[in-house]
Amino acid sequence: MDVIIAYSRRIMLRILVFMGLLFILLNIILYLDIGTLTLRLSFLSPEVCEQFNQEREAGLQTFRGYVSVSLGAFGLCGLFLWMSLRLTMTKMFEKHLSVQKQPEREKIQEDKTEQENIKRRHLLHLLSVLQREGRLMDFLSENLDEYDDDQIGTAVRSIHENCKKSMSKYLTSEAIIKESEGEDITILPGFDPASIKLTGHVTGDPPFKGVVRHRGWKVSKIEMPVLSGGYDPNILAPAEVEIT
Repeated sequence: MDVIIAYSRRIMLRILVFMGLLFILLNIILYLDIGTLTLRLSFLSPEVCEQFNQEREAGLQTFRGYVSVSLGAFGLCGLFLWMSLRLTMTKMFEKHLSVQKQPEREKIQEDKTEQENIKRRHLLHLLSVLQREGRLMDFLSENLDEYDDDQIGTAVRSIHENCKKSMSKYLTSEAIIKESEGEDITILPGFDPASIKLTGHVTGDPPFKGVVRHRGWKVSKIEMPVLSGGYDPNILAPAEVEIT
């Protein structure tokens, strides 16, 4: 917009100069035509010249009125021309900028889509690892009603051990609160509501005294692998078929 304003000012100045010169030139030509006609009629009789001079004076009065009217007309024409050029120039600049910014918007959208795809692929990759190492998807999709508690406990122990080992390859987690569950704790002013959720009878302002019901978890370190594009991330685990 600053460029449009700067160019419109330059155009206005040039239009004013052009219309002013044109106005002065036309009026000079008209005035000189009246003087030339006077010289050409100077050879006539004095009576005719006197009558012409009277008409000439009346014409000059009309000419002075014409100057005022023509000045306003030239001013309006210049203003209309400037507004038309400004509107045309504004549309051209907007069209040029829109065409110029289109690749930038497309690239930003592509980068945003790529980042979302990377996050999604990392999540699916982690699920794939948990399935490969700990058979987590098999366990979650199993109908546990058909098994006894002892059988479930034995299976969970193995799944827990393998999934924990797989998670530790990529994520390092730690408890948000150092106190153990069931211990008393005092929540001081300035605590982070996103990290510590208060339940029970919460009134007034901190400090609050309560009991730890869950220590919470936060990721202290994350090391996700660089994924190649040579496979479908939606495949968490391939089907296995033994050929007989």
